[in-house]
Amino acid sequence: MLGDRLVMLTLTYPGDWERWVPDGRVWERHRRAFAARWERRWGPLIGFWAKEFQKSGRPHLHLYVAVPDAVSDEDYDGLRERTKLRSRLERQYGRYEGRAKCPAIGGQYGGEFAMWLRTAWSEVVKTQGVVSAHHARGVDVAVSFWTDEQARTKDRVEVAAYLGAESAKWSQKAPPEGFTGVGQYYGRWGKAHGFNPVAERVALDEAVALEVEARLARWVRLKLLAWRRGAPERAIGFDARREGDGVTAFGLGPEAAARILRYSEAAVLRRTASGRQARRADSREAAGARRFGAGMSYEEEMEAEYQAMEDHLVEEYEARLTAEDAQLEAMIEEHEAREAAEEAWIDALIAEQERRVAWGA
Repeated sequence: MLGDRLVMLTLTYPGDWERWVPDGRVWERHRRAFAARWERRWGPLIGFWAKEFQKSGRPHLHLYVAVPDAVSDEDYDGLRERTKLRSRLERQYGRYEGRAKCPAIGGQYGGEFAMWLRTAWSEVVKTQGVVSAHHARGVDVAVSFWTDEQARTKDRVEVAAYLGAESAKWSQKAPPEGFTGVGQYYGRWGKAHGFNPVAERVALDEAVALEVEARLARWVRLKLLAWRRGAPERAIGFDARREGDGVTAFGLGPEAAARILRYSEAAVLRRTASGRQARRADSREAAGARRFGAGMSYEEEMEAEYQAMEDHLVEEYEARLTAEDAQLEAMIEEHEAREAAEEAWIDALIAEQERRVAWGA
């Protein structure tokens, strides 16, 4: 039901936010009022929402929603182009400075739909005509799929990943002192229209869970390095995490998640098997001495055959894992090449925009 046109909306408050949202009950009224306006103008609102606080204590809302069918392709394409531009600026200047340099939504970047978002939110908060900067910057939009091909083929696992991230980011769930009545921190719209996604929980052995965590942490670090490319090096909260803290990783589809779980289980199996093989070597030497002297019992012979069979199975399993690792490396290389091509395309888009600005001047 989310369709091919998915966006992440972020609804924020002015710097003197206490004046506009003094407590959680007002915040909740704002969320509901915005949803009601959406449905009156665009029809059913389908997607997820989550509440968070910035380090300063300022509250904000994240909405992961489907763009209404009534929104024109031109407006949606404008939001898509702005998302690409924002990504390029974030790579060049870092996340926060890059977003500050990105133009506000509206005009060529979202048209009528973007202007409606800006006006609706500022009217809900009651800053319309009072705080002009909030009308311009109170809403941010990021398109999930940069191309029509991605929209057709990419898994919608980001929804589940987003929910998991929002429910796990407790550092952004703690309200400032005196800010009460927050209520529920996340939820969904569209249940009456059949939107009922199911989240699956899987219990893992502790050793496997730690192995999965380590592999996910490596994935997140690679994503963060790519994210901060070109920006000044700085410490981030993820660098201070410790084993067992847990990891939320975006951008992994069901197949990739299953592969990571399979590799993690195999790694634990290999370590366990290595320990068993070392112990077997000692036991076989002793068993050989016994057999040479007094002969092996039937049970001992069966145990030896079983151990040999198990060793053979472990070797076959490791060979298959080696082949899968090679396949994974090829997939990573292909992904990096595709990202490089997209970055070159974004550079060309920025150059074209700068050329138009210079020509207009």
